[in-house]
Amino acid sequence: MKNPILTTYVESFTNGLIQAGLTDIVVSPGSRSTPLAYWFAEHPKLKIHIQVDERSAGFFALGLAKTKGRAVALLCTSGTAAANYFPAIVEANISRVPLVVLTADRPHELRDVGAPQSIQQVNLFGNHVKWATDLPIADGREETNNIALFTASRAMNTSQVSPAGAVHVNIPFREPLIPDLEYVTNNIPIVRDFADTSIQLTSLDQSLQEALEDNSKGIFVCGEKNYSDAEIELLLACAEKFHFAIVADPLSNLRFVKCLKPYIVDRYDWFLRDGRSLEHLQVDCIIRFGAMPVSKVLTQFIQKSTAMYITVDEGQEYRDPTLSTSFVHASMESFLKELLKLEGKANESNPWLIWNEVIHSDIPNEEWSERKIYTFLNETLPNASHVFVGNSMPIREVDLFFSKNGSEKLVFANRGANGIDGVVSSAVGMATCVNPSYLLIGDLSFYHDMNGLLYAKQQQTPLTIIVINNDGGGIFSYLPQGKMEQHYETLFGTPTGIKFKHTAAMYGIPYVKVENYQELEKEIVPIDGPKIVEIVVDRENHVAQHRELWKYVSREIDYLLSDDEC
Repeated sequence: MKNPILTTYVESFTNGLIQAGLTDIVVSPGSRSTPLAYWFAEHPKLKIHIQVDERSAGFFALGLAKTKGRAVALLCTSGTAAANYFPAIVEANISRVPLVVLTADRPHELRDVGAPQSIQQVNLFGNHVKWATDLPIADGREETNNIALFTASRAMNTSQVSPAGAVHVNIPFREPLIPDLEYVTNNIPIVRDFADTSIQLTSLDQSLQEALEDNSKGIFVCGEKNYSDAEIELLLACAEKFHFAIVADPLSNLRFVKCLKPYIVDRYDWFLRDGRSLEHLQVDCIIRFGAMPVSKVLTQFIQKSTAMYITVDEGQEYRDPTLSTSFVHASMESFLKELLKLEGKANESNPWLIWNEVIHSDIPNEEWSERKIYTFLNETLPNASHVFVGNSMPIREVDLFFSKNGSEKLVFANRGANGIDGVVSSAVGMATCVNPSYLLIGDLSFYHDMNGLLYAKQQQTPLTIIVINNDGGGIFSYLPQGKMEQHYETLFGTPTGIKFKHTAAMYGIPYVKVENYQELEKEIVPIDGPKIVEIVVDRENHVAQHRELWKYVSREIDYLLSDDEC
């Protein structure tokens, strides 16, 4: 039985989403979400991505939204289906990725009375979303349809206004649930939602001017952010005027911007481990944009520094765990324009740039090692590659070894909550709209989200998944727990012994295990579908290799400082 009252309601809601710019929606099958699922599938301006697992769906949408730079919608049925979105919504909230979460629900008369597949969905995600609402049920009234229209538009715009994030619209439906796909009205009003994104720039006080006096030294710290061309141009102008170094986190994607390379510092995680860095790399001013950097030693340096430290952020959140910053709530573009108006004479010998080039000069080589694998990938991946990186060890290795001398690429990761779950699905979401695409991931993180492989297999998503398999939690070897042999493997090493070739066979995805650089180079050639490339490494050897690297860095700093004294 078709329902004309329901039909005009879902049409209004859909039009609101599309008029506000929605192009992609990730749908998980279910009964209560039938009205919207049908209408979305029928609409020529929407691309539907079917994900049978809501947890994977959430992270898939996250990766897709990260890559496209605009909101992606999610739709699921009532009950625990919605709860499976939770990890991805937490990540979207912290990493400022726009998601519009649509959860179908039972009508109000079936709530809190023991009806099947019914839970408390109103405000389900609490303060992990920017905005949440519970729509009225379809009743045929024009006012109700207009509420649906305006709510959809508001949800899209709210998710994307800086700082971006997830919004939640809970939508109750009463049976019958089948809309009339042939019944289309022509009297849907057009919604215009012009969000005011202007933020008044806090006045730059005298202390900043003093920090830029003649011969002052400073750094820009650039964390994860989608930097516009205008922001990059202004950043370069400020770096040239004040001779500031640009300390570029790998997720800033500024390391591979050609015009910035003379000012880019990318080896900071190498030389800041040396205790002498705090004395010799002291600066007068630190200005940070974007999220906090991946590097722990960089954060520690900032925390210990005596420099004037400013964080520029459009949002009202105070995103800085050092608790030592002054916040300027403004756009990066507005701030840099004001900064250029200030007086200041460049100090041509910025020590950050000098130290960075010294560490770049002569890096020790190895035959086949985990750290060399990352260096090889940085140099060998095709230009314009999109690389999604798993948390724990992979993102830290990318921070260390994806230098500015590598091929041009864009790097993504879920660094909001830093979880190891959902990474495969996020990478598949990324690869849905760009090629060539790669995922660098550890074995435990890969295991956590093997469900994400299903969509890649069904849609033949062009994603090369490189699994760095150290059979367990390699990062704990670098933490204090790694020095405690008692119960270490049981509690932290957690070897699984999983044979990923069987995982690949289950999903029907090509698999190869590589053991040298020639084989690896062959397997990273862009492809038309998914592929799993496994690299088996040794946890203990990896720790030893890193220790040797830090010894090399210490020796290079010895030479540098001895030259300065001569």
